[in-house]
Amino acid sequence: MLADYFIRKLNAYAEKELSKIPKNDIHWDVVEKIREALPKNIFKRTESCIVVLCYEFYMMGLNNRTNPIKEKAK
Repeated sequence: MLADYFIRKLNAYAEKELSKIPKNDIHWDVVEKIREALPKNIFKRTESCIVVLCYEFYMMGLNNRTNPIKEKAK
């Protein structure tokens, strides 16, 4: 019950975030690999969250490569 509530809340948040992400910036190949690894019922309930997380992790990786603070440390 409580898990279902949190999943619904996360999906609602993810749906709002997903609408802000350009579709070309989503790495669908990564999402597809996650889809294959998870049981179908879990992926179906959390698909929006997974897509948004993949995008966020990708953007974090980009930001770490071009982080000016790291450049100064060198």
